[in-house]
Amino acid sequence: MKKKLPIFLLVDRSGSMYGDKIDVVNSSISNFINSLKKVKIYDIFLSIISFSTEAEIILDFKLLSEIKYSPLIADGKTKFSEAIKLMREMFSDLALENSLYPEVILISDGTPTDFNDWRYEVNELIKLDISKGANFNAVFIGDDDGATFINKFLENVNKTHKNKVFLASDIMYIKDFFNNLEIKIKEV
Repeated sequence: MKKKLPIFLLVDRSGSMYGDKIDVVNSSISNFINSLKKVKIYDIFLSIISFSTEAEIILDFKLLSEIKYSPLIADGKTKFSEAIKLMREMFSDLALENSLYPEVILISDGTPTDFNDWRYEVNELIKLDISKGANFNAVFIGDDDGATFINKFLENVNKTHKNKVFLASDIMYIKDFFNNLEIKIKEV
């Protein structure tokens, strides 16, 4: 029996992501899914939670081989706390039996509009045992100056890991992040 590898994508689809940003994110996610379908050593399960004015579960822990990705549309505000709350609820239901710890990838281009609320949700998330082994990553679309929120998020969730924010000052670098993650997953 193959081990399960859960992957969670938290994707900002607020209005600031409109245009090239969301187009490149959609393309990168689609390519990532198609490429990982070739991985035979794990049963990869993907969850996608998008957030804008509201957070929404786009894919609910679905086997990668069964996924046909539908592009996200950018609009609205950036309610990050709701996305963390949804992920926390999904983590609570996730059984680690025959499973690796989850890979979590946050993709965003800025500070949430619910700036203070997300910290509470992150504190609740890291109380879960599964969070202690999860690998949290982040892609920031922009330059160093705007990455403060993403750095704070990683500092809060990565008490034992010191992951860095992947800066995609050019949106085409998003593809590089997914290519690197794909290589890492294939090597685990």
